[in-house]
Amino acid sequence: MVMANPKRTVLFTVVLICSCFRPTDGDGKRRISLPEIIISEERGVDNAIFRRRSVRQFVKDPLTIEQISTLFWAAGGATVDGVTGATRAYPSAGGLYPLHFYVVVSGVEGLDNDVYKYDWKNHSVMSKNLGDRMGAVKEVTYSNSFLKQDVSAVFVITADYSITTERYSRRGEKRYVPMEAGASSQNLALKAEALGLGCYVIGAFEDWALSSALDLDKEETPLLILPVGNAR
Repeated sequence: MVMANPKRTVLFTVVLICSCFRPTDGDGKRRISLPEIIISEERGVDNAIFRRRSVRQFVKDPLTIEQISTLFWAAGGATVDGVTGATRAYPSAGGLYPLHFYVVVSGVEGLDNDVYKYDWKNHSVMSKNLGDRMGAVKEVTYSNSFLKQDVSAVFVITADYSITTERYSRRGEKRYVPMEAGASSQNLALKAEALGLGCYVIGAFEDWALSSALDLDKEETPLLILPVGNAR
């Protein structure tokens, strides 16, 4: 015959009773507290997420080509081989990767002032030979804070919607491509924070004017502008 431990029986009863009286919302659904978040003091991903802010004031200290390289990779560089081929830094529906990445340079050590397109397959950039287009990019936005700042680099994310809509039709246009742009821009913003840089996202601009300023291919639609620099 197995005898129950009276102390354990009482403890179990108390726990059972307490569990029945957890706080509830007004509709009677039970609210369960999650474990406390512990942020690492090292510059890991959790630290970058915690510290990330939209920084709109910069000092005119030049960035470096190494920083530009790292930010391009974080936004859309190659990582590991996957089922559909080379996997990249952001998730993409069907592994189609419709996004393109540019940087407008006006004060980066190792790069002339120009517009550059990222070639993720070779991890390199191609100059568009347009000269310094920072002023032209500022003019097409509705961001007053951007107009007033001296920024060394501005990243621009564009999309060729046809790459995704050919397979996924309207859902690709309305859902998948915007999801991918959001994931990619967050990667870039978090990497900027990890590098000790400031960054924020601009969506208020004239599409056609930005396309003209950057001499984009007609298949590409500009989606996001991300100024990056040394925070003031």
